Amino acid sequence: MPDELRSVRISSLSNSTVSTVRKLYQSRKWRGKNDSFLADTWHVLEEAARRGVFPEKFIISDEKLTELKDREKDTVRLIERSKAAVFSISGILLKGLSGLPANQGFIALFKRFGVDFRRRSGFSLYLDGISNPGNVGTIVRSAAAGGFDGVFISEKSADAYGPEAVRASAGAIFSLPVFDGCGIEDAKNAMGGKDTTVVVASSGEGADYAGYRFSPPCIIVLGNEKRGASIKDYDGEVNIPLAGGIESLSVPVAAGILIFHIKRLMEEKGSRAWMHSKKR
Repeated sequence: MPDELRSVRISSLSNSTVSTVRKLYQSRKWRGKNDSFLADTWHVLEEAARRGVFPEKFIISDEKLTELKDREKDTVRLIERSKAAVFSISGILLKGLSGLPANQGFIALFKRFGVDFRRRSGFSLYLDGISNPGNVGTIVRSAAAGGFDGVFISEKSADAYGPEAVRASAGAIFSLPVFDGCGIEDAKNAMGGKDTTVVVASSGEGADYAGYRFSPPCIIVLGNEKRGASIKDYDGEVNIPLAGGIESLSVPVAAGILIFHIKRLMEEKGSRAWMHSKKR
């Protein structure tokens, strides 16, 4: 396959594409300004291709080109046919570019694609000060799997389009709307304005989630890993009762419990929206 791939050679870290990629790795501001983000794991890349989303630029190492698996070859061919700009690079230079001690032999630069926000299930998440990017990506993945309409990210939360969050999303970043740098009012307006209820997930306060009457349109707020949610204006508060003297769950685990509890409730009610969400 190396002989077949049409690519531009990167032979120095002073290359302009290299400079762009480095900034995208390091700076949330730069990612937002350029409306771009990076993916550097095959699972994420394949998930994007499966959904018909292809990178604007694709950088692959010489070493990886010689050991591509059949499925990876298919993905690379699709990227080449998509008119993406393809670059080849030595493995040593790629390692210096990514800053990762171990990488999967490529870096893909994606433009943030426009996803129309449509209310289907009537439920979305608002991440309020969640600082760990891995947690943000994992929650995005759960929200997509649970059929939620979207995820709204506060300015004080980690960037959902940062490299670690994209990896943790396992490609879910391509399957549902994710809005970065939002206030709770932005989220409410997107969901339907004044009719939207806001329910905060707490680690001890509020009603038992299992008995709470969740009703769409609704935004579930997940707060900071240590301090909880910072928003003061909300309509309800729920908690997940714990045994064994455990004070709290990790935010992704709590998110998963609430997401799939709500999904089950809506499916039991025969909601057409949730039946439709299964087919997305």
